[in-house]
Amino acid sequence: MKELLFDKIKSKVALVFIIVVLFTQKYWLFGFLFLVWVVLDLKNRQTYLLEIVPRNSNPVLYWIIVLMWLAFSIFSFIS
Repeated sequence: MKELLFDKIKSKVALVFIIVVLFTQKYWLFGFLFLVWVVLDLKNRQTYLLEIVPRNSNPVLYWIIVLMWLAFSIFSFIS
């Protein structure tokens, strides 16, 4: 039971976060989610947009996607 509860804990926390954002209508908080994606993409050297995009084999596409997440984060905070 403990394994089931703590399996994919980051995804479960993110889902709860999204639900809280939607119910509170504080959409600027999505900026944190986009920022987490940027940090994780930089750390893992790959991103995901309908498919895995590794930095070493598709650097231009990788950076476009990562910069898009960053722009979404900034836009969420300022809007």
